[in-house]
Amino acid sequence: LASALGSEGGGGLAARTQPCSLGACDAFLSHSWHDPEAPKWAALCSWARRFEAEEGRPPTLWLDRACIDQSRIADSLPCLPVFVAGGET
Repeated sequence: LASALGSEGGGGLAARTQPCSLGACDAFLSHSWHDPEAPKWAALCSWARRFEAEEGRPPTLWLDRACIDQSRIADSLPCLPVFVAGGET
């Protein structure tokens, strides 16, 4: 997980994102550097496998680390309730 997220600035993660309409994202995920990586990654993978088995497609995630400009976090924070409401889970 850490290798995918990179260190400061998102490690180029934002470049791998795709825009989606409000409500078209399956889940909102807030990344925390303070949580242990292995159990968090295992839980996310397990959820994604169940989702794909049930829905027939991989889930789309709104990952704050990727979707918020890490150099301007304070500008995006007021929008977080909208982002959270835009997810299905």
